[in-house]
Amino acid sequence: MTNRPPIPWLLGIMCVAVTVATWSYGVPPHGPPAATAAQLEWRVLLSGPPTPRGPFRHGLFLSDVASDGNVTFGVGGAGNASVTFRSTDDGVSWNEVDLVSGGTYIAFGDNGLILVATRTSDLYRSTDAGKSWTSIKTEATRGMSGLALAGNVALVSGPDVLLRSRDRGASWQRVNVPKANLHDVGIRGAVVLAVGAGGLVLRSGDTGETFEMQWREESIEGLASVAFANDTTAVVVGASGTILRSTDAGRSWLSVASPMRVLWRSVAFSDERHGLAVGDWGQAIRTTDGGATWMRELTGTNAHLYSVNAHPSAGYLVCGVRETILRATER
Repeated sequence: MTNRPPIPWLLGIMCVAVTVATWSYGVPPHGPPAATAAQLEWRVLLSGPPTPRGPFRHGLFLSDVASDGNVTFGVGGAGNASVTFRSTDDGVSWNEVDLVSGGTYIAFGDNGLILVATRTSDLYRSTDAGKSWTSIKTEATRGMSGLALAGNVALVSGPDVLLRSRDRGASWQRVNVPKANLHDVGIRGAVVLAVGAGGLVLRSGDTGETFEMQWREESIEGLASVAFANDTTAVVVGASGTILRSTDAGRSWLSVASPMRVLWRSVAFSDERHGLAVGDWGQAIRTTDGGATWMRELTGTNAHLYSVNAHPSAGYLVCGVRETILRATER
């Protein structure tokens, strides 16, 4: 074991404070070199005001953006501030609206259904494509960090909690899983995958009735996001460039080489071959073989990117700090 000299307590506190401020709100002054080429076409759909809003004037961040047809919502905030943007013309123009408070993740369902997870125990539900909203209390105690919706089944993940709804988000019940900081959840058919701190992967093959637990030692720093490419292929991304891939619906996983050792915060697939992952410093990587290999993308920004969602007819929607929303499409 290597003996490390102790860090003076005041210096330690300062280091932690700087790290928290950097990861939560803004873009650090240095970062990895940018990619030199892009195979996707990137466009800025929304960017923050010249004078940043939010705590310490670092700006508000958008934690998720999703679209259904021409209707698009972006949700986020910082500190006690929250923000929701809506576009009804496929991202051409945006309005800041006061519809939900503290939104973290958003999911569209069938027949006008929209669910929004939040930083509190409240979850918002709309059945008329966002014209009106109902606030629903849940058993989440420290906010919600992941949201998945498929048919009538919806799941929400968070610190020490996994919740499930079988009635399109109208009511929620706690799922019996080990207490852990769960960062994201995904669903495909009857298979549910939840990932979180310490390299934890939870798998259910019966729509969340029962779960099996795995610990991935190569991802001990944490797993951030999970996405399905098809019924059997799934990809998980996380800290230090971690990429895991399963071809048996999450029963087993293999590590995949990452072009960058940054924090990959989100991953999505537009079809069974094409996918995109985004993370810190404006970094992005794409795959054309279902996640077996990945290549770097030039996004045109150095802002931390928090979320990516795929839209079959409109490429990918990406969002992050400084109220940024980007669209990436095939050239």
